[in-house]
Amino acid sequence: MSATASTLNFTMTGLSRGITYYFKVTAWNIIGESASSVESYILAATVPIAVVQPVISVQTSTTITITWTEPDNGGSAVDDY
Repeated sequence: MSATASTLNFTMTGLSRGITYYFKVTAWNIIGESASSVESYILAATVPIAVVQPVISVQTSTTITITWTEPDNGGSAVDDY
């Protein structure tokens, strides 16, 4: 993980998916450091990718069974299908 900062922005790379990152910002000069900002946070994750085409594995006049492979969850567990 690495970070760079400039006058008004901050970039962090190498985040780990599924981890929540918290940030506060302070300013400082030769006299000292300010109080910190309100905390911001982000969950390093994305929405799951699309499920690959489901397969109908059993079909009768009254029943159907559909199966699929779990997709990449984007860093956060899938809650429901």
